[in-house]
Amino acid sequence: MPASIVRQPIISVETEKVCGYALMYTDNGGPMQNDEPVSSESAARVIAQIFSSADSQLFTDDMPLYLTFTSQLIRENISKLFNKDKLVIQIDDSASVNTPLLQELYKLHDEGYTFVFNDFLFAQRYFNLLDLVDMISLDIAGAPEPTLTNVVRVCLGMNKKLLAKNVNTRADFERARDFGFHQVQGLYFAEPVVVEGRKIEHNQLNFLRLMSQLVLPEPNVDEIAAIIASDVTMSYQLLRLVNSAYFALRTRIANIKQAVVIVGMRQLLDWVYLLSFSSASRTGADVLIRLAFQRGEIAQTLAMRMPKLQQKHADCYLVGMFSVLDQLLDNSLATILAELPLNDEVNEALLEKKGAMGLLYSLILAHEQADWREVGRLSAELGLAEDAVIETYLQCVKNVTQTWGDLMSPAN
Repeated sequence: MPASIVRQPIISVETEKVCGYALMYTDNGGPMQNDEPVSSESAARVIAQIFSSADSQLFTDDMPLYLTFTSQLIRENISKLFNKDKLVIQIDDSASVNTPLLQELYKLHDEGYTFVFNDFLFAQRYFNLLDLVDMISLDIAGAPEPTLTNVVRVCLGMNKKLLAKNVNTRADFERARDFGFHQVQGLYFAEPVVVEGRKIEHNQLNFLRLMSQLVLPEPNVDEIAAIIASDVTMSYQLLRLVNSAYFALRTRIANIKQAVVIVGMRQLLDWVYLLSFSSASRTGADVLIRLAFQRGEIAQTLAMRMPKLQQKHADCYLVGMFSVLDQLLDNSLATILAELPLNDEVNEALLEKKGAMGLLYSLILAHEQADWREVGRLSAELGLAEDAVIETYLQCVKNVTQTWGDLMSPAN
């Protein structure tokens, strides 16, 4: 497949918020899992193309990017595309046996770049890297307690920070924290904590019903205004938004229906989603909200390229946005969807990954997890060019970053 890139959040253990992004990539040389080295020139060219563009900051979200460096990336001077404070260079055992590469890495180190060693092993041939690295990453999935204890003790004794990889459950996160890791990479924040028998709160039901109205082909403005007017928090926040400097209106708006018309359906959809969960106490809520925006944007954009889903692009957007509701509401997705007037196709896509929408949803999940072989298979089954999938992902990440910045303006 063509060169492909995906970013995964790095989470601070102390704050449980995103502190950077791990960049994973592959090319037509074959699939790559996580930070497995790739030597092809095409990956270097794609990275160079993205990060030499004027809007590259939207992809990085102005956060440090953790990028695995290969000989090819060193030769292409990829590091020069980044501010040294916004790049964390990941290296692996191939660097320890390649003298010219090692010399180049030490030059970058002297210039002030930060280094992480992937899956460090305490073997003699790796010791010449210890002065170079600032952090050591370890895959804690299934790692025996004694082994993990010894490795962590030695690393901390050398004043190296620790990054835990494959942290995919809350239990993994707690384990990493207890061992003294500073950062984690994985999908633990997306793990739902289902409370059996828990009812959905009234304000959450209002939000869900409003979302369902907003994605209709012809939304009913009167119905939307009525739902918002029935919720004092929504009413207050909407009027605050529409009267903010963001809209720069000459006169103040005090009418809910008028405010709905001014804001517009698409921006209102994004705003309502953010408002509903911006104060959520659930761990990783901000990460999940952005993930929902991203999935919705990607699903809708790809649907517009597919004849069988073109007329259903709004439903596809809803599949992406609603895909994290079980995590945000700590309830089963089936329970949540039962409260909503959604069509069978949307429900089956979310609950069983069936139909064209279900395949599209599966494609988005596979891309998030850097499962390149599955991305290729699903793209072919959906009749999507892999280049289109890659292009859509990159553009949607930038769009969501821009939208998030707008929604998180002081008025909100």
